[in-house]
Amino acid sequence: MFGTVRGSFTGSEDRPGLLELADGGTLYLDELNSMPPTLQAKLLRVLQDGLVRRIGDVKEKR
Repeated sequence: MFGTVRGSFTGSEDRPGLLELADGGTLYLDELNSMPPTLQAKLLRVLQDGLVRRIGDVKEKR
């Protein structure tokens, strides 16, 4: 959902997440209530601030 940065874990590569890929489009999120509350909070923060940080990255992207 958030993407990865090369070297963040074994075998990881630079890959955009679903949120980056849906930029300017629509991302359908179903059954958010079944997500863990910590992930719900992260998703809400992304939607409010418009910033995404890939796994293993130190910079945020709009």
